[in-house]
Amino acid sequence: MTCLDDSSLPFLHGTLVIRVEEAKDLPDMDSSWWHSSKNVTDAFVKVELFPVGVKVAETKCINDSLFPMWGEEFRLLVCHNANKLKVTVLDKDMWNGQPIGWCEVSCLGLVDGEEIDDWYDLQVGEGEDVQGSIRLGLQFFAKGSLDTDGTKILPCYFPCRENNRVTLYQDADTPQLEIFEGLTSHDGSEYVPSRLWRDVYDTIVSAQRFIYITGWSVYTSISLLRGEEDPDCTLSNVGELLKSKADEGVRVLLLIWNDKSSGGVFGREGQMGTHDEETEEFFAGSAVQVANVMRVREGGSAGMVENEMVETVYTHHQKCVIADAEIADSDLRRLVAYIGGIDLTDGRYDSPEYPLYNYQDTHSQDFYQNCTPGATQETGPREPWHDIHARVEGPAAWDILQNFTDRWSKQAEDKVGCLIDMSEEEFDRENAGEAVETEAGGWSAQVFRSITSDSCLFDTDRLDTLTGKRGHLIDDSILRAYIQQIRKADHFIYLENQYFMGSAYAWKRERETLTKHTVPREIVSKIVEKMEAGERFTCYVTIPMYPEGDPTSMASQEILYWQRCTMESMYWRIGNAIKDNELDTHPTDYLMFFCLGKRETVEEVPEGLEEPDPDTPAGLVRQSLRHPIYVHSKLMIVDDDYIIVGSANINQRSLAGSRDSEIAIGGHQPDHLSEDHGGEPKGDVHTFRMALWSAHLGGYDPALLVPSSQECVEKVREVTRQFQEVYSAANMEEQNKVHMMPYPILVHDDGTVESEPGWEMFPDTEGLVCGQKSGVLPGNLTT
Repeated sequence: MTCLDDSSLPFLHGTLVIRVEEAKDLPDMDSSWWHSSKNVTDAFVKVELFPVGVKVAETKCINDSLFPMWGEEFRLLVCHNANKLKVTVLDKDMWNGQPIGWCEVSCLGLVDGEEIDDWYDLQVGEGEDVQGSIRLGLQFFAKGSLDTDGTKILPCYFPCRENNRVTLYQDADTPQLEIFEGLTSHDGSEYVPSRLWRDVYDTIVSAQRFIYITGWSVYTSISLLRGEEDPDCTLSNVGELLKSKADEGVRVLLLIWNDKSSGGVFGREGQMGTHDEETEEFFAGSAVQVANVMRVREGGSAGMVENEMVETVYTHHQKCVIADAEIADSDLRRLVAYIGGIDLTDGRYDSPEYPLYNYQDTHSQDFYQNCTPGATQETGPREPWHDIHARVEGPAAWDILQNFTDRWSKQAEDKVGCLIDMSEEEFDRENAGEAVETEAGGWSAQVFRSITSDSCLFDTDRLDTLTGKRGHLIDDSILRAYIQQIRKADHFIYLENQYFMGSAYAWKRERETLTKHTVPREIVSKIVEKMEAGERFTCYVTIPMYPEGDPTSMASQEILYWQRCTMESMYWRIGNAIKDNELDTHPTDYLMFFCLGKRETVEEVPEGLEEPDPDTPAGLVRQSLRHPIYVHSKLMIVDDDYIIVGSANINQRSLAGSRDSEIAIGGHQPDHLSEDHGGEPKGDVHTFRMALWSAHLGGYDPALLVPSSQECVEKVREVTRQFQEVYSAANMEEQNKVHMMPYPILVHDDGTVESEPGWEMFPDTEGLVCGQKSGVLPGNLTT
């Protein structure tokens, strides 16, 4: 599709409410010779925004009725330039549905916010023939016109809970490092980093009633502690630790994703290497209960092919550990829940030092490398891994537990009796543990999900918070939370994510690509809004240098291509806005993309490592001593007062709600809101971001205190560009603690994008930075 300038079209930015009520006098599509004469039309409705034709809603199917009544309402958070809404009634008996008839509604008639409730004739065929009609309710609410638009609290399945404790973690382990010198906590004391796997270990050891774990992968051979804390990696071995707790009488339940490819033609490891077969076998015959479950699609209305696609392509991606914990001076127990991006599996243990070669003390039993062919434990390098996680204590932890319970009850029906009873006689639901002086006060926290009724039970009293698609109930609150916080952002946004693609309907090309969520378009809209108001605003985005795996592979190249299309469209629109507002600025003043890498000196490579084959990528890396740090985070910080941490990526798979199963926590501290502190809050979100940026940028610097300031933008640009030069140079003489560099694209004044000169391919690889479309892979695999 050629580039479509949609700037002259009505801009629907807000909430569009669509009610598909009923239809009458539909044609009988089942009267054709290939259908049974006993049935009549099986009708469902899809709603699209044009001129691009992006589908925004789809109803359930009403079987055997020429007068179907759907009675479904869709509350859509829209950010689209569109001239018309097209509503099509289809018969399900054909692949993807056979069109019965359609009608159109002009978007010009929606933008004024008037409520519509009317019957529309259905046009059939290519001519002007009409048969049947459909009753629709429509109303558009512009951004900011609803009471819920102005709050940090999202109306969704799990309500916001008050008086929680939230602990934030970067990486699986963060020791006290020189890079944090000068950084202080809220009370002015020296910043002490939190240590995720140390805390998870302590929580598991202290549990007395239950330990529930959800994971994309749980690997029984890894250990939570390393080095001096567990020299031979036996004290904290995950498999043996969970077995021993179960033998003590603690109820231990594991809910893991069953990779359909494991145990088949790809061997036990499967295509994704999740160890699901090994984990299930390890605990067989023990007191630990394992539910190894696929992502299934119930009901056959979409056909066997789509059902097979769901089982093969989509995953259960949540990563949680939930357990009971003690309450000081009480016989009652409380809850502790861990949630975020870090699975209890191999390759995830790392610290902000990210060693490439000196790993024998910490990674001898789980060497991991999935990006550099030819690398082994004997040669190195290992793959550095950056990630974000959180611990939740208090009322919101019970919602994380409820998610586990609802999934277990649905997906492990034969083991539902394993769930323990959580009585008030044993548990204090409000207790969040004892706060420490360095914390900046209580948190308001809310659990968000991407999940369908295929994968969990929903409370019938909360169904009005869900949406639907072809009869399947969907919780898409993670997407809605991202949109809500972007719309409310006032000064800056900081994102870290494993992927960054979306809003294909607004791209300059490939607008039919199956990644339709609005997050990138919302970010651009926020930037343009601030630009027109004459206010400073900056969005920083950190992503991996390239997807995990061989960067030359078909899947990696296609993902890189989709990400390039996303970046290109964002800068294009920002460039147009700069021109329209006659500003003397550059698109990267408002939006900057970064990646992480590690470069080492010869002195940092220990003696005794074998030499890799010089003709492999591992051989090239041994010469250059550089390697990308894989960014697996799923993080958004807004205005230093709100944070989202979870398992969801910025792609359609994670955010649609109907694909991968995800979970996230969003939260803020009411005593440290940006609007109450002159745009510069100094609560725990601010402290965590400063620690994160200190690790990325080589140390604490007060210039980073206010991310929206020109001083901060220039400092980040200076440090990252300098490190990009170091990373690209023939060699590095002195140790460098910086890890962040600009993503290798060149953005021109008008917003056009091309590869950074000298970065047409990623260093030490033949992978194209711009990526390329495969034309072969299923559209929903890489999006």
